[in-house]
Amino acid sequence: MHTGLTGNVQRVQTGREGEILFKLKLACLATAMTAAFVFSVNSASFAQKAAKAKPVVKATHGDWEIQCDKAKVPVKPAEEGGEITFREIEQCGMVQLSVDKTNKNIGIKVAIFRGKDPAQKKEIVQMQVVAPLGVFLPNGIAIEIDGKPFGRFPFISCPSVGCLTVVPITEKALTAMQKGSKANMIIYRNQAQGIGLGLSLKGFSKAYGNLGS
Repeated sequence: MHTGLTGNVQRVQTGREGEILFKLKLACLATAMTAAFVFSVNSASFAQKAAKAKPVVKATHGDWEIQCDKAKVPVKPAEEGGEITFREIEQCGMVQLSVDKTNKNIGIKVAIFRGKDPAQKKEIVQMQVVAPLGVFLPNGIAIEIDGKPFGRFPFISCPSVGCLTVVPITEKALTAMQKGSKANMIIYRNQAQGIGLGLSLKGFSKAYGNLGS
């Protein structure tokens, strides 16, 4: 049962142009922010590879970094049916890397983004998790906050940088993370064998506040 994080990525309604553009922006942002995090079990460790092309770090709050990178986002067409053009902007997320203590080749990158949905005129908060290629896909990723289960979420794609899941965060989940001390992100080697990767919530509230400034 999902108690705080919504288990399904929000559905894009094609009749609402503002919402479509918002979803495209999130997709572009995900690509820009995850491109540096390549996983390989046969070469350097996960953390070493992550550091090679790290985005610009604008601030650090506890165990979270505010990282910014350039991304191409769509510009609203001049008229209905017109071709969407793109412009480059700087976009930021609060980021933490978690590496398995016993195997440095296994790790995840977690990035949280805040944005405005122009169609619904409300704030959207999303957590994006990049897991290693080769993860057992059918089980998805399970999330716990301070020992309490907050749901299991599917991977939506596995490009060359790893397997990505996008988790919309509800107000209840956000409050739990702001007040909590640790989250546990569980990926799977196979149907029965999970790997728990700890995620510190130290500095979460300050990083989240800074992300919206």
